[in-house]
Amino acid sequence: MFGMKTVRRQAARTVAVCTLAVTTCATLMAGSAGAIVNGTEPRQRYPFMAVIPESAPEQGLYDGNCGASLIDPQWVLTAAHCLQGDGLELDGYVRIGSTDRKSGGDRPNHRADLHPSRLPER
Repeated sequence: MFGMKTVRRQAARTVAVCTLAVTTCATLMAGSAGAIVNGTEPRQRYPFMAVIPESAPEQGLYDGNCGASLIDPQWVLTAAHCLQGDGLELDGYVRIGSTDRKSGGDRPNHRADLHPSRLPER
């Protein structure tokens, strides 16, 4: 039905395609991680960027952060999962425009509002 040459060619093609796929994935992952791990200090200001420091000690999270964007002088927008979760605690401040996730740009967080579609059903 199939000659031995055909089977060998198919096996060689399969190995070549798999090797190419693995090499491509490894290259892409290493390139994107390098931008984060080996990044440099920013040269520009990002006054719209915000970070919300949070923790969930019961879950083993003591130094978490969630990203956010300043959309109005008094409002930041973030993902709902940054405000919901078992034992999640916000530290009471939002950092806006700081290039350091641990300091600068502190503004008190007076309240957090969830979109009505994310509120628990009653």
